[in-house]
Amino acid sequence: MKVTVVDEHHHAMKPYWKQSKKNMTLLHFDSHPDMVPSWNMTKASVPCLCAHKCTERKKLLEENSIETWIPTLVLEGYVDCVIWVCGPWCTQLPEGTYQLLVGTHEDRVKIARNDGKKTDLPYFGDEDQVAPSKLSCALPWTLHVAKSVHGLAPLLQGKPFALDIDEDYFSVNNPFGERIRQYFGPSV
Repeated sequence: MKVTVVDEHHHAMKPYWKQSKKNMTLLHFDSHPDMVPSWNMTKASVPCLCAHKCTERKKLLEENSIETWIPTLVLEGYVDCVIWVCGPWCTQLPEGTYQLLVGTHEDRVKIARNDGKKTDLPYFGDEDQVAPSKLSCALPWTLHVAKSVHGLAPLLQGKPFALDIDEDYFSVNNPFGERIRQYFGPSV
């Protein structure tokens, strides 16, 4: 098994670029979803992502950050299923399975539901990342949100997957709540 350790989480994209496997499952242990499309994507980067021909990897890393790297991998075709195993305090996305699309709208990367449901998922809607209309060069992907590993084995069988573990997954306290209380007091 090949192991890569990175300091900046979005640098986890680098091992994907060095291999040729596409449509992998990402088993993502983290306190954060890391699934907001990047606001920093340039008009030049978006078409190259859609064509699956991005060669300026350094620039692509600069345009992404800790919270944006997963939609980029989906749009590049490396990942088509994400299993986010989150801590018990994580409320960004409710537990469940979601059929989604990632694509472009007005030269920006956006997310859309692909399951016929009209309601937005607050995590994406709060970040203004939900497409108001149809997406261009859209790729479907599945998101599974789970609070534990029980029942995940069938989702991983028969398909290549990558394991991604952010060390904050092992926190025993809510890192968001701790920081907010530190700066603004317990009443907030």
